[in-house]
Amino acid sequence: MSVVGSRPHGLLWVGVLLFSCLSGCATGIPPTGEPGCPVVPVASQLLGDEANLRAQIEIRSHGKRVGFDIVARAHQDQLIVVGLSPTGARLFAVRQIDRDFQVEPTPSPMLRHVALWVVDALYRSHWIEPASAVQADTVRDTEWAGETLRESRSGDRRRREFIRTDPAPAVVGVTINYSPPPATDRSGRIEIQNEWCGYDASIVILDEEGPAKHDTKPEGGSR
Repeated sequence: MSVVGSRPHGLLWVGVLLFSCLSGCATGIPPTGEPGCPVVPVASQLLGDEANLRAQIEIRSHGKRVGFDIVARAHQDQLIVVGLSPTGARLFAVRQIDRDFQVEPTPSPMLRHVALWVVDALYRSHWIEPASAVQADTVRDTEWAGETLRESRSGDRRRREFIRTDPAPAVVGVTINYSPPPATDRSGRIEIQNEWCGYDASIVILDEEGPAKHDTKPEGGSR
């Protein structure tokens, strides 16, 4: 059973939901390469074993949704993120070299969008971190590749926003809320709303090598 929502088993479920989205979702989806979509990543050669993880994710866009497993591995100055169906079949693969994303050929443009949304969601929620931890009941702003990363904590709740201030007025494009971990071995739930790319996502990290600590100093935030 998925921890991001119940779902039928098998590749057919993924295929039907994903490809039925082609006619209803393709219109109005921001093209990749637009500012903020996807995020400017950490250079792949700066990633280590802490980028390795397994997770479950659900992506929602234009009234459609699809859920699957993801596996991320950093190896030899590259990052590879793979989407897997409930049966283990590969849905897509994204290879990052330096700061460039390369999506393996997919059956549809929509699937390519989903693949890039996944890496965008992982970076914004997990792999980009402030230089120092934000203390409880405080708010801190740092810069990342022309965006303001606003991090706040209130009790056991954590929230972050990515804000673009140029051109004015300031616009919040991405909002992320972190739920506290349940009384199990699983991580807490991460909820993402990305207005710039046009998707919402729910993520539960199942396994990882260690905490990602790639801070927002200029070296990590420039192309």
